[in-house]
Amino acid sequence: MTIGDGEGCAGNTGSAGATLTANTDGVSVVGNSFKGSVKVSGNSGGVTVTGNTIAKNLTVTGNSGTVVDQPNTVGGKTKAQARKLRFGGCGAGAGVTLALAPRIASICL
Repeated sequence: MTIGDGEGCAGNTGSAGATLTANTDGVSVVGNSFKGSVKVSGNSGGVTVTGNTIAKNLTVTGNSGTVVDQPNTVGGKTKAQARKLRFGGCGAGAGVTLALAPRIASICL
């Protein structure tokens, strides 16, 4: 399922929100504008939700495969599936913030 700038498709402007569930061949929602909430859950095959402007809430949960759900501009609350982790205690140098899929246990930079 592709909505927006995936494989040559331009971004969309929606007068409402969107709910994407139970897709089995991946989901891509990139570069769109939604006036309502966006919910992406229970999908498999990887999920990409980035570069969107969402007036209300963004929820990305329970998806399998690689999940990239940041950055987005959200007017309400965001419940992201990918975790932001702060690294810096594993050696010399400044810390690095990464958004990682839940399967990745640790990275030392």
